Amino acid sequence: FTQCKDEPSSPQPDVNPQPNDTTTNNSQVVRKYFMSASYGDVISMEINEKSLQYSFNNETTGEKGSGTFQLSTNPKLSGVYETRVNGMSQYTVELPGIAMISSMPMGNTANKICVGISSDIYDEQQLTMSDLTGDYIFMNVDDTEKSPDGFWGGCRLDANGNYSWSMGDEQISQIAFTGGDVGKLEFINENNSRVAFEESAGLEAVGSVLPGKLMLMDNGPGNGFSIATHYPASPVDVSTLDGVYKMLSITTYSGTSIGYYEISNAGTKLTYYERMNTGEEYFDADGSTVKLFERVPTLNNVFKVITEVELEDESKWETEIYFILLPGEMMMYFAVEDDENAKIIAAYGIGLKI
Repeated sequence: FTQCKDEPSSPQPDVNPQPNDTTTNNSQVVRKYFMSASYGDVISMEINEKSLQYSFNNETTGEKGSGTFQLSTNPKLSGVYETRVNGMSQYTVELPGIAMISSMPMGNTANKICVGISSDIYDEQQLTMSDLTGDYIFMNVDDTEKSPDGFWGGCRLDANGNYSWSMGDEQISQIAFTGGDVGKLEFINENNSRVAFEESAGLEAVGSVLPGKLMLMDNGPGNGFSIATHYPASPVDVSTLDGVYKMLSITTYSGTSIGYYEISNAGTKLTYYERMNTGEEYFDADGSTVKLFERVPTLNNVFKVITEVELEDESKWETEIYFILLPGEMMMYFAVEDDENAKIIAAYGIGLKI
């Protein structure tokens, strides 16, 4: 999976460091996640379900930290965790046992978004490589704008641990799972919730797979990460899409945001809310700004969305968005715009249904 380089940044200062506590008893339930961040850090994360305390260990920078979440008081962000880091509000969305996303920098100020997938299943079951097999659509996540054909693609894992991948096209219409490069996937013995990627071209990386659902691959410092959802063998039924997907987003021109996309009426209606880190809010309660919401005919779980937003000067701004859905659980998205006769990535985000 190819990546563009980010500029290095100073690590976040340690805040109340403490060792990870995996003790579980009647009053404490701890959920564990393997995480990667937009700069490319490997992070282990734990959340205490009862106390809403969290702790992280940024294994790349060596920084550890902990704190306590509070549920957001914004009614449009119900179920979203909020905390303050270095004087700024930061947001975390968790779908327990599946995944979590966070705007907390977690040990590196260069991190704008951190994504984790649950590693608890590996403590409960003895999984083998055959459990991880399947086709996946991935996004390459970093903080630079780029052409769509370098941003998304397909990956295939087989029961012998072999994998292959290929980039998608600029028109967001075709996907292949072979043709780019090939590699080998192996469990890391000292932590079987993690896997090592080794490609024939020489790339080595660490990641994790949630069988039949998600794959996460850290691409190393400065190179971000790749996050993938399982690709179904047949087109998804739109009636399975209904729900509120709380979203963290990064835009090329405006920084980061928190919000949601809501799909309703058997997958036929789309509304949204977005709050930028600079304070601006965008809200469509009835779907009036959504001009198109339909599945891309040649892709089984990718939907094309066209929205039209009226700016303060009364000019109108149209955006083309693509949802990659794990129905009822997770949504990845990216927005494309025209720039000098070429399409560029204008924004991207990840949402969880909570």
